[in-house]
Amino acid sequence: MKKGLSFILAFFLFFSISFTNSAIMHQASGFKISVDSGSAITLQQAADQGLLKGHTYSSSASILMGEHNISQVWVSVNSGEMALLQALQTNKLCPKNTKPLTYSGPTDKSQAYHLSTEISLSSGQNFQQAINDGKFNGTSFECYNNDVYSKNSCGDSMGKYQECGDSYCGAYGAEYCGSNQHALQDRTCHTLGCSNGACYDTPYTETRDNGDAPIYWCIENEPDGGGKVICTELYTTGVLDNETYKMDVKYAAEHFSKEALRGYQAWAIPVVKAMRKSPEEAKRIVIPLVDAFMEEIAYRSGKSETGSEVGKLLLDEGVPLFERIGKYIDEPDWKSLFTQNQLNGIFENNKFLLYYLYDLKSLFQENKYDTIVRDYFTEEKVREMFYDAERRGGNSQIGVAKALVENLRKAAEEIESLIKFV
Repeated sequence: MKKGLSFILAFFLFFSISFTNSAIMHQASGFKISVDSGSAITLQQAADQGLLKGHTYSSSASILMGEHNISQVWVSVNSGEMALLQALQTNKLCPKNTKPLTYSGPTDKSQAYHLSTEISLSSGQNFQQAINDGKFNGTSFECYNNDVYSKNSCGDSMGKYQECGDSYCGAYGAEYCGSNQHALQDRTCHTLGCSNGACYDTPYTETRDNGDAPIYWCIENEPDGGGKVICTELYTTGVLDNETYKMDVKYAAEHFSKEALRGYQAWAIPVVKAMRKSPEEAKRIVIPLVDAFMEEIAYRSGKSETGSEVGKLLLDEGVPLFERIGKYIDEPDWKSLFTQNQLNGIFENNKFLLYYLYDLKSLFQENKYDTIVRDYFTEEKVREMFYDAERRGGNSQIGVAKALVENLRKAAEEIESLIKFV
């Protein structure tokens, strides 16, 4: 009997010690509060509905058995330890920077309080943890040193909230022809900063002007362009592919003078007219010379490892002869050879085609030598130049090219003689 009694006493003693040294958790739904003089609601409801800031508060008079009043809750806030009701009434439910979870307790030890660490919210936190995390005070944001800083409704700084970063620019893109005929490059920049408590990112385009652009870039801004007459004819008829045609135009823009192009155009216009009337002769005589010309341009442009002896002859000796003729005249009306639809198609597919090799816009009026050159290079004249070259060159393509260059030289000399008498 004594042994059994001793066991029971030991059990109750152990239970008593364990109970007094362990926190007794209470649900927030067991505490009542009156908000804005309204009906009593639970502390859990007030927390869920965001009512624990910016209102008026009082203890609830309707406390049932097992329920508690908020005046019986002890909290630790930024202004010190106090009853929850007092903290709410002074709008001081703001956390300390140290985020305490222990208390010194009230001075009046006779007053029974429930520590806020012993009140459990449905979120899983205890009430004091929620206070420490700033769940029950408003947060505002302001700019400082171009970053966003936060502060609670009590005016306490909560430190840097967001770093807005420094303004920056990306890399420049590829060059393009601007409306001023200059080579331009764009890049996207971002102005970063803080305004009205929030970061902002304002993008803008920065343009760098690299000076005069190669003229063949600028066809997109000059709708009437062109210049390589025979090659344009062969391109529109499908003999030259797009890449070869662009290579030819690009090379001419970079290496032919305006005089050379004018002289070439004055000769090439009747050549194209003759080619259209005699396509078989053009295929037999003209196209092989054009192929050799393109082969040499591809070599000089770094697109081929081998060149052409015939193409080299035409470039090195033929082009200077066109320059001799072209220095006397303005740009011939080569575009009259093609319909507007053909020209539109050429320029639409080749955005960087040359307009004029140089700025020839002020030279539209025909000068007194234009008529001499135009009357000299008739269809019959240029056809005879090719026939003669074919006869003298025989089956040798280089022979045909040499004979054609000789005929061009003779033409340049005769035109110069005619001009001297004007």
